[in-house]
Amino acid sequence: MIFSLPIIATILVVGLTILNKFIIRTILNKFIDYNNNSNKIIQEHSIKQYNHVTRLIRYLKLIIVVLFGVIVSQTIRYINGQTDGLGVWFLPFALGIIFLPLIYFVAKSIKATKQ
Repeated sequence: MIFSLPIIATILVVGLTILNKFIIRTILNKFIDYNNNSNKIIQEHSIKQYNHVTRLIRYLKLIIVVLFGVIVSQTIRYINGQTDGLGVWFLPFALGIIFLPLIYFVAKSIKATKQ
């Protein structure tokens, strides 16, 4: 069971990497091709949005690795009898560490859209 958690984390990180490299880049290229070099401001804006999305995905990959690392370490501590479980702090910590970057990058994207 303890080996399944790193495998799941690896699958999630690889999936986010594929999402970042292929799907989002394809969407950006189609958006730029659609505008057909008619509006330089739209192209610059789409590149900024692409940078925001790729940075968010990189942060989420780091967060996934950290959260799964904490879960594995707490599981090992539980097996050794050093703790009773993940603790009451884990859920607020996990939600905060996931949603704070999401809120930050959404606000940053909205701010970039208004400029």
